[in-house]
Amino acid sequence: MRPVGFLFRRLALLPWPWFAGAGFMALLAWTWLSGIDAYQSAQTTTGRMSVTLGDALVAPLMARCAIALAVFACLLSASGWVRDQGRMGEWLLVSPRPALPLALGYWLTQLCTLAIMLLLVVAMAVTTALGGAIDPGAVASAAIGLALLAGFVAALSALASALSVSAVMAIALSAFAVICLWAPDSAALARGTRSVALESIAISHRISGFLRGQVALDDIAYFLGGIGAFVLGTAAWLAERRRWWLMAAAIWCFVCGTVVVALDARQVQWDWSADAR
Repeated sequence: MRPVGFLFRRLALLPWPWFAGAGFMALLAWTWLSGIDAYQSAQTTTGRMSVTLGDALVAPLMARCAIALAVFACLLSASGWVRDQGRMGEWLLVSPRPALPLALGYWLTQLCTLAIMLLLVVAMAVTTALGGAIDPGAVASAAIGLALLAGFVAALSALASALSVSAVMAIALSAFAVICLWAPDSAALARGTRSVALESIAISHRISGFLRGQVALDDIAYFLGGIGAFVLGTAAWLAERRRWWLMAAAIWCFVCGTVVVALDARQVQWDWSADAR
């Protein structure tokens, strides 16, 4: 697992992802503080608790965090394989190409960076409890959903980086993939119709249940299946014998797709929100 350790050290030495993450956290913090001021002003004006602090702050914060994770993952794709392929070329020539450890290493580096931002957002949500009541079940459900989303977009970012020949191409490719997967049914909705097939692969549809406090097995299988497919796809592109890795990725996608469809039909889910209790 030498490549994994190498990539973790590379991540710590790259300053610009941390600056970008600090910028996103500053934006989320600003919206959080603005929400607190608006909440206090509304309570002062009306003189009654028309809405809880958790509903006014935590739910919007988690929704914005989902978008921030997707955008930040696109930027992180520029610090993956597309940046290291020239520097690691000599090392790969004198040793066998460890496709799966390399793919896992790039995924873990992206995920760890996103996890830092996610932990700070969860801390912001928890500290909100000091000023008012929050729904712990809804916060826990949103945290699980955002963690799965972080792993999903991190794996997608690693694959986009492996497929690209420049940092700009990596960012553009990952951004295009995220936009297509975020709301593929937007065109159908604009026409006033509904596409069940496109809705089932939409990231926004899958993450919305977690943000409402609902944990569904088909949503979990969707994100885990996507993570595995993108990691195997990255390994296939980095491997010398791509055919076997592509076959493994195709089989994984077929199995996970079948599981997601079966679980979606059974509607196995748990509602952790306070309203359900």
